[in-house]
Amino acid sequence: MPTKKELWVAVHREKIACPGCQKVMSRRAIRWRHKCRGMGPKLLDDAEAEQRRERYVEQAILGFQERH
Repeated sequence: MPTKKELWVAVHREKIACPGCQKVMSRRAIRWRHKCRGMGPKLLDDAEAEQRRERYVEQAILGFQERH
């Protein structure tokens, strides 16, 4: 029967695929230091894209007004 430490080490050494990018690595790496990279741009739905566009327009106008 394994100790708690042995079980923890065994589980965290297992190699699995990251749920985000499918890169295979240890559970320990996924838990504490992995960041998915190279996933490509995030696609926005129409409503979110419109909200962001409006916010960018407001920021541009505010930036211009602050300079003048």
